[in-house]
Amino acid sequence: MKRVGTITSALGFIFLGVWLLVRNVNLSLADQLIKWWPILIILFGLEIIFLFNNKKEGERIGFNFSMIPLIIAFIFASLYVNILKPIGKEFNILENGLNISENIFDLGNGKNIKVDKTLDKLGNKIEFITDNSDLKIRKSTDDKIKLDIYVHINNRSNINNYDIKEQKVSDGYKININESYVKGVSGIIYIPDGYNIKFQNDNMKLNTEDELINSELYISGDNGIFNFKGLKLLKMDIDNFNINGSNIKYSMINGNNGNVSINGDRVEESIIEMDNGKVNIENKFCKNIKVILERGTVNVKTIDHNIQANLNLNKGKVNLNGGGRVNSSIVTTLGDGTGKVDIKVDAGTINVSTSQEW
Repeated sequence: MKRVGTITSALGFIFLGVWLLVRNVNLSLADQLIKWWPILIILFGLEIIFLFNNKKEGERIGFNFSMIPLIIAFIFASLYVNILKPIGKEFNILENGLNISENIFDLGNGKNIKVDKTLDKLGNKIEFITDNSDLKIRKSTDDKIKLDIYVHINNRSNINNYDIKEQKVSDGYKININESYVKGVSGIIYIPDGYNIKFQNDNMKLNTEDELINSELYISGDNGIFNFKGLKLLKMDIDNFNINGSNIKYSMINGNNGNVSINGDRVEESIIEMDNGKVNIENKFCKNIKVILERGTVNVKTIDHNIQANLNLNKGKVNLNGGGRVNSSIVTTLGDGTGKVDIKVDAGTINVSTSQEW
């Protein structure tokens, strides 16, 4: 009994084998080649026409079921090349780095209202709530909190003056600048060293221009470019961000799509957890370095020779002081193991160096 699909499936398996061979030598050509797999459907149709046109009286024609797994194989291969692979390229922080646009928002083409506010020190924290901000934090010299800012107003609004109405709360101040006519805020915030500041803010650029080694900074929101130096604590819950920090003693960062670079002699504890990310840490003493990534790259450079290293990687390459492994983990103790470097990456790369030279 003749079976429809026999010739087509034979040609299909040949095509699949050729594609697999080409993938080993030329990925671009293989990606183009797989796009032609639907021609097998045409051949299958032609085979049906041919067999039934030449069918003898009383002859039965069956179906070759090998066509089913063959078509499924080609569908999955096509999905990978045309959908999954491009997505991987778009979010491929392993090779190309993570690019966060500097053009997060536009505060131009509106009214720029100058606002100055000076507050006596109250409690130990100020909370700042707004969207679209370009701010700098400096250390005040008179133990007061000062806001030297511009509030950017929509041109269509009839607002020509703006007065900041601070709210006194149990631990300090809360300031909301989130009216519908406000496009954003820019300027300088002065705080005493040891005073803490919290931002609830989407779309922000934030720089600390002076060291505030006794201050804590809390940030929650989405989309940001950050430059920090000399903080006691940095705690962030944010997606889509770029952080450059120096001498941040203790940092806790949670989010997705992030690029984190922290360095300095005072960096002791960094706890970072992201889905997609790139993390660079450079310090002298690793009291507690913990990084968890779904996909990404982690580089740790330290001169601390006394660490307990737990480097866990499912897919990719892990390297400790020049000793590398693929799709594996490295668990070892260097020196007396007083410091902790605990890194877990599902897919990506881990590089840890405990020498002065990278």
